Parts: sequence; C-alpha cells; structure tokens
Amino acid sequence: MRYAVPLSETLSETHDSTEYSFKYFKAPESSSGFEDEGYDIWDGDITKDVGEYIIVAPLKRIYRSTIASNKSYPPANLDKWVDYGTTNSNRMFAMNEQILMPSKGTDAVVEFDFSRKTTFAIVGSSFASVTLELTNKSTSEVVWSQTFYGKNVRRTNFGNYFYDEFRNKTRLVVDDIKYLPSSTLKVTFNGDCSIDVMVIGRSKELGCTLYGTSITPKAELKITTDEYTGFNNVKILGKYRELGVQIVYETADFNLLATNSTDFVGENVLWIPTEVDKFSELTTLGYMESLEIPLDNPSKIELTTSIVGFH
Repeated sequence: MRYAVPLSETLSETHDSTEYSFKYFKAPESSSGFEDEGYDIWDGDITKDVGEYIIVAPLKRIYRSTIASNKSYPPANLDKWVDYGTTNSNRMFAMNEQILMPSKGTDAVVEFDFSRKTTFAIVGSSFASVTLELTNKSTSEVVWSQTFYGKNVRRTNFGNYFYDEFRNKTRLVVDDIKYLPSSTLKVTFNGDCSIDVMVIGRSKELGCTLYGTSITPKAELKITTDEYTGFNNVKILGKYRELGVQIVYETADFNLLATNSTDFVGENVLWIPTEVDKFSELTTLGYMESLEIPLDNPSKIELTTSIVGFH
C-alpha cells in the first residue's frame, strides 16, 4: 500500500485585531474555467438585506444575511450571517467543511506548483478527458504529458483492475510523476467537469498490505423529542462511509509502518493501492483514526482497523 498526505494551506484574515481562518487542501497558483457565484465582495460599505449573499474574498467563503441593512463583518457576526461555505472555485479543496460539494466548470485549467511532488489525484469527479503536463521551471520544458479518458485510472501494471464500466471517471490517481526540484503541473479539462476533491502530494510506501473487508455507509443523526407532542424529529448531520480493512505485514516492515503511522493517523490521507492490495475502494481519501501495532514478534502480523471518509 502507498499513501500521500495531501498538501494543505490555511486562508486567514485579521479583522478588528481578531484572526479568522479556514484550512483547505492546497489550491493551484492559477485557475480558470471554475466561475464563482458573482456575489458582491465584502468591503464594509456594501449593505445586504435578508437572504442576500456576499463573499469574503481572502477566505473564499460565501455568507447569507439573516437581517436587513447588514454590513457587518460576516465571520465575526454569525448571528447575522449564515456561513454558506466556500466559493465554487474552491469547493474542490474543501478539507473538513463542505466536502462533497463539487466545483463545476467548463474547459477548466489549473496550474499547481509541483516542486518536489510526485502525486496528483482527483477523487469524486465527472469529466470527459483531462490532460496533465509537467513543466520544468528551470528550462520551461514540458518533460511529461498524458491525457486520460473515460474510466477510473491508476497508473500501474495492474491498472485494469480499477476500471469500471462508466462513461466518466470517478477518480484519477497518478503517483509516479517525475520528481523535479522546481516544476509546474498544468491540469486541463476538456468540456464540462465536476470535481469533488483535487489534491497534490508525495506518495510513500505504507509498509504493509491492506485488504478491504467491508464498506459501511453511515449517517450521523440527531434525534430530538418534542416535549408537548412526543413526536421524534430526526436531523441528518452528515453522511460518510467506514471502510473496514485488514492490515498484513512482515515483522521486517515493523519500523517502516510504525514510523509512517505518525504521518497518517488522524490525517485526511490519500490511500493508493498497489497491485498487491487488489481492492479498488482503497483508492480513497479518509481518516484512519487509530492503529494498534503489537510489540510481540511473530513472523507475520495481521490487524484490523477502519478508514472513515466521504469518497
């Protein structure tokens, strides 16, 4: 098994000596074709009435007013504004909030600083084709380019295992892009596209083999009972899935797995199966909440755990 901890960034703004911030997956240096909603940008002078929207540009977030004649600063006045999440162009980098709300575009082009990276992934997507181009910043030379069409793809000799009979991709993981000290990755979509998550990083060997054992769709529910009528009210707070996995490794790999565990436990990680893992659902973004590593010394160790995520 391989994995990559996607790059992330924090967008922040200071207002009246208080800092407001949100964490996202790393966004590209430039982007076109993913048009934002066109709402006014908050500047302290524009007034909004009930139900009208405004964008706080440094945070790339949309807010809806709940009162009339509202020109207060939205992040500091959530009693007067509803946080409507990120703008269209930034939803595909949602890390912990507004996940599964895709960015939609047409003939979109994004360019990442890909220096010292090897892995690019799109998870939960719909597009006809996409072309990746890696450019060496030192020479301005395109050193690698490939176009992907139609189905789920992972670039390994066992890649056909991950194909499904669908017209459009639902995921694309390329984890063997050439390592360069200074490079740009250009991603060009052909036609309409809808992207849940787009991430970059550097993949590593996990130090073990993972086998999928089960997939359990779950919903986080809040149930309340009306004190007068006795009726139950059910509110769905969110849906996710829990992927049961079996972990198998030789004692010789103990140090590698134990060392890597500090990287991935509790992080939103891109899990990348190899030919040995043979389980396509493990190409996913999700959290491994815990990993129990026994300290006895058998020749082969088998554990079970779960990966919780949305893709």
